[in-house]
Amino acid sequence: MANSTRQFFNSVNQSINDTKKHVQVNVAERKKKASAAKAEAESKHAYTPVVLEVSATEVIPVICTTKGHDLATGQNIHDKKAKESLQFYLIDSRPETLAKEQGRFPKAVNLNPETLQDPDELLKITDLFEGLRGAVHVCIMVR
Repeated sequence: MANSTRQFFNSVNQSINDTKKHVQVNVAERKKKASAAKAEAESKHAYTPVVLEVSATEVIPVICTTKGHDLATGQNIHDKKAKESLQFYLIDSRPETLAKEQGRFPKAVNLNPETLQDPDELLKITDLFEGLRGAVHVCIMVR
């Protein structure tokens, strides 16, 4: 009887070891698949540009028009394509004196380094940009 009991326990231990190995393999495969899926999802978002360089010829016509009126030519815009074009909001980073001398843009905020040092002004600008979120593309103009 002792021999048959020993064989029984050996077969149970072998069965437990086989099940354990099978579970470990399945867990490793699931982790590998999850890791691959995560890596694939991250790779799709890794190359999404956040900052794009645009030419002045794309931005200035949009910035210099208000409600279907082209400020540069003085004519009304009735073109459907013009109304559906991208909307930009310009951050003018020129120094205050230069902006006054050269003129300002109607859809722009002057954001020079001095403005960033004032906490009250910084709070106003933060509130402004929060309101613009999702409505326009913010464009930064540098010298």
